[in-house]
Amino acid sequence: MTLLPNAKTRELRVGRATVSYHDNGSDQPAVLLVHGTGGTMERHFGRLIPMLAARNRVLGVDLGTPDVGLELSDFVAQLVAVIEDSGVGGEDLTVVGYSLGAVASAALAAGRPDLVGRLVLVNGWVRPDAYQRLRNSIWRGLYEEGSEHLKAFTVFTAYGRGFLASRTPEELDALLSTVNIDEVRSAQMELNSRVDISHQVTRITCPTLLIAGDHDVTVPAVHGYHLLGAIGESQLAVIPTGHAALIERPAQVYSLIDQFVRGALPATTNREYVHPAV
Repeated sequence: MTLLPNAKTRELRVGRATVSYHDNGSDQPAVLLVHGTGGTMERHFGRLIPMLAARNRVLGVDLGTPDVGLELSDFVAQLVAVIEDSGVGGEDLTVVGYSLGAVASAALAAGRPDLVGRLVLVNGWVRPDAYQRLRNSIWRGLYEEGSEHLKAFTVFTAYGRGFLASRTPEELDALLSTVNIDEVRSAQMELNSRVDISHQVTRITCPTLLIAGDHDVTVPAVHGYHLLGAIGESQLAVIPTGHAALIERPAQVYSLIDQFVRGALPATTNREYVHPAV
């Protein structure tokens, strides 16, 4: 894998699906990357990986989606299997989850606190509200119609207004070409519409960094505040991006993660709001 030179890839059969992970095997502190809906390690974290790998052992997961009946517990079981197979679990492991991957990572930290030393949740949520359910219902309708506008709708709701407004027509076409519409994304979107970790999230005890996008219309920043109120030892950074923070502002996201992993974020009391410089 070019993003992770010398990385080894392993596949594990977990329940009804196969999960794969890539591990550069360095002797630095370990960071486990968990992608979101319709993504892979490379698709969502590709811009961060070279920066993270300079100072960390990086493990990137490609989650497996069962053919039918996807549940959040499927993803959590896969993360447990990856951590146990790689031997990285414990206080030195930072788990970084994005979007649906953030929800799965939160459930992991709540259910298996022995495996997670630090937690970073990027654009995660506790449970979908009416706004999110409406967006998901529009996506579902376009999907079932086979609409040619579904890719455009996906891009429109993934990126912030400022980011999209500054793209050239060619750059917009390139963004559209990266959107994969398939049964895997459909199953994950269905899970997005009903997933609920409200009875789990309060059990998270590890230090947690929350990152939310001020221009996110997929998971509005208010959900970051919901997580902030539910997780005792947590900090929230709201940055000027849409939902695709890892693509829009990768250096800022990396800087926050790096400072958090090394204990260099400004000292705060639990639940205090953190606003990084832009």
